[in-house]
Amino acid sequence: MPIIAVIVLYQKLKEKQEEEYVKDSARKQVGDMVGYVEHIEEIYDRMRGIRHDFGNHLTVIERLAEDGKTKELSDYIRELGKNIESLQPMIKTGNAVTDVVLSETAEKCEKEGITFESAFAYPDGLDINPFDISVVLTNALQNAIEASSSVSDPEIRIKSVQKERVFIINVRNIIWGRVYITEDGLPETSKHESGHGYGLKNIRSIAAKYKGDIEIRQEEKDGKLYFILNIMLMGA
Repeated sequence: MPIIAVIVLYQKLKEKQEEEYVKDSARKQVGDMVGYVEHIEEIYDRMRGIRHDFGNHLTVIERLAEDGKTKELSDYIRELGKNIESLQPMIKTGNAVTDVVLSETAEKCEKEGITFESAFAYPDGLDINPFDISVVLTNALQNAIEASSSVSDPEIRIKSVQKERVFIINVRNIIWGRVYITEDGLPETSKHESGHGYGLKNIRSIAAKYKGDIEIRQEEKDGKLYFILNIMLMGA
């Protein structure tokens, strides 16, 4: 087979592989969003149940107080408080969907021994779709979690800054070694790490939708090497 034909065939196979990965990635993201929405609906259903039973709770509390059963009253109020507290997201951002995204990330990091800190707040008064922000967060944080598996003292920090119509998300995590950044501004990835590249492409695509872009930097501080991802979105 002529060398040109081999090259053309290789390019077509690679394009087909990329197309399949993009489809799989999209299906996964939709599945994640459905899961987040279902989780929110479950919380609201439980809240409605507690609100519906609140009159009964007040009656029980009133009778325990009248009977002077202080220990039983204290235990009852404590258990009621635990039920209400369990409905609250671990992290509050100002939006129900991003609350769930970041709270689930925090839970996953805790299980995997990763230090996680969030100072993310949902943009105020900007016409940015919550689904798009959730896709950005999911991809950025998943990449950070995957990179954390190769370091001994992993940490992930996320914060956001809003300046009028400009909204910036900053995600930083420790990496074990410097990453080569290609001419298109994305990290060079090996075959088995290709998901990282597609995740950043998804983020860049959404940033472009809002007339923004992404910036990637690597920075050494206190003997640690950080991978820093800045995502800029412009709201209407």
